[in-house]
Amino acid sequence: MNKYPVTKDFRDKISDRIFRVGSVYYTDNDDRRDELAKGGYIRSEAVPQSGTPPVKADDELPAGVEHIGGGYYTLPNGDKVRGKEEAIAAAEALRGADDEDVAKGKASASDQ
Repeated sequence: MNKYPVTKDFRDKISDRIFRVGSVYYTDNDDRRDELAKGGYIRSEAVPQSGTPPVKADDELPAGVEHIGGGYYTLPNGDKVRGKEEAIAAAEALRGADDEDVAKGKASASDQ
């Protein structure tokens, strides 16, 4: 039986069981899986059989931002921030500052 991570709370119309975000939905029924995935209730790809959930790709993060665990991220300048959104915003602010410096003819720290 395949396991699918739940992405939105829902009550299963077949079992009448409530599934919460972060739990796992089990099914071998491809039609049911597709129906729930289309509604955004589960991810369409199954959790690997080893039982470990798939790791989110870091390609969503700006260049130079690295997830170091526990909700913390390092920025290209070496600063550490908590929260993915905060890390993305801080990295974009850093990039914006570097772009302004380049436009003004100043060398950025990465150019030296």
